Amino acid sequence: MKRLLVAALLAVCAGFAADAQTVSPYPALTIPLKIDQVPGQPVWYSTGNHGIPGKDNEGNTSNAAFVATSDGVAVFDALGTPSLGWALLQEIRKETRAQVEAEMNLDRYEELEPRVRERLDEQLEARIEGEYRAARERLLEEMYSWFGDLLLCAEGADDKLLAHPDQAPAVRRAATGLTYLETCQDLEAIEQIRDSLSRNISETLAFEVGLLKLA
Repeated sequence: MKRLLVAALLAVCAGFAADAQTVSPYPALTIPLKIDQVPGQPVWYSTGNHGIPGKDNEGNTSNAAFVATSDGVAVFDALGTPSLGWALLQEIRKETRAQVEAEMNLDRYEELEPRVRERLDEQLEARIEGEYRAARERLLEEMYSWFGDLLLCAEGADDKLLAHPDQAPAVRRAATGLTYLETCQDLEAIEQIRDSLSRNISETLAFEVGLLKLA
């Protein structure tokens, strides 16, 4: 479970930035990821297949969802493989851009001079980048709390002390066999990612180096 989490997060983190590549670097899905929207709501979800992850279902046995609002994007689960994570990412990117473009509504400025319109386009891209950076920080916070729960479970803490008590059975399964030192190293790896990003180290490098230490 821990390796699946790291693989999916690598896919999401490597490609979420506004200037990320648009062609998937991972094996293509033969079964397209199906994304549905809650009618009338900025909520999208994907329902996984029943059964054990394998070749027949391409590892797609998890549920995922995301909410795109003016306050940012909240993502629930990154799915179980890099290919699935990438497919989900493309939907998140598309809906996030659509949300920001609808709010800024640059089409109302059709009569403006090209130079002014170009400046507005730059502001749009800056807004999208800002949304991304906020989502990135939320992802790191969620990762830190998840691995913090692994540490607590490895030490036999009560479920009520967990940041995700509703996920206690899954967290305890993931913590099976982990030591105090290993879970502390996981938390340190996430802190290293944050430190690298604060020093403007390449985002892809920061995440890949940091997340691979979790494997």
